[in-house]
Amino acid sequence: MNTIPMRMQRIIKYKIFEGMSWEEAAVKIGRRATGEGIRKEFERFFA
Repeated sequence: MNTIPMRMQRIIKYKIFEGMSWEEAAVKIGRRATGEGIRKEFERFFA
């Protein structure tokens, strides 16, 4: 996981390991993140 950008590591942690919704994860990410925005970022990363 060290080569994955820190922001994506946090998204993965919140969504996969902690089972948060996209909206809950977005609140934890902060910086005006939205559930829809981080979901798309996640999907693009794994595409």
